[in-house]
Amino acid sequence: MKKSKRFFAALLAVMLISALTVIPASAAGADIQPYNNHTDVKFHFRFAGGNWVTPFREKEDKSSVYMNCEYADAEYTARVEACKNGGVPTSGKVDVSHGYRYTFETNTVRFMLSWAKEYGDEHNWPTTYAGIVGIPSKTSAYDAIGLWSPDSI
Repeated sequence: MKKSKRFFAALLAVMLISALTVIPASAAGADIQPYNNHTDVKFHFRFAGGNWVTPFREKEDKSSVYMNCEYADAEYTARVEACKNGGVPTSGKVDVSHGYRYTFETNTVRFMLSWAKEYGDEHNWPTTYAGIVGIPSKTSAYDAIGLWSPDSI
């Protein structure tokens, strides 16, 4: 009886040690893409009957676009656009949201689906930039303030 208890205890110890070393080794060998969590930067939409757009920033991976609305006088809707030249482009912007729209109000955080990087790769853009278009819910003037990043992970 004593020998079988020792045997099962030793077997259990070997199984536990094997499990602890195999799991990290398997995860390390998985196809893990490097992601770039860009620094979150401030945005300030000053709606007055028209849309506002964040400055476009380089989109380095296929992660979602991050937006944190810290304050808004009224709700607004947002979508993601892409372009192949940075800053605030005057042309060549493409809606890469696939129809997804996100509603924001004070203290709302969203990880917005976007196909910006995929679109840029598909069209052989040397660099892809992403920006967020804010669409007001009312025609009178109001503000929305917060943080955003083109790569969320």
